Amino acid sequence: MSSEDWEKLYKEYSDIHTKIANEEYDFTDEQMRELGRVEGKLGKAFVKQSMKDFGKATEDILKKGSEFLKGVMESDDKSDD
Repeated sequence: MSSEDWEKLYKEYSDIHTKIANEEYDFTDEQMRELGRVEGKLGKAFVKQSMKDFGKATEDILKKGSEFLKGVMESDDKSDD
């Protein structure tokens, strides 16, 4: 999923959660348990995607950083004078 998809999904989730918190709907105990289960699955998906994104960003930073240091350490005859 793209970050735009995640943002849209989170906005929809947030809107629904707000309506539930404001008791705009009258749910049975069974429905509330099901909502809790779905919220748990969604929370797990958000955390999992966040960790993937964080890992990818960290990997990209490390790749760029090591190449930057290689560039600094490379000998350039013109600049060594």
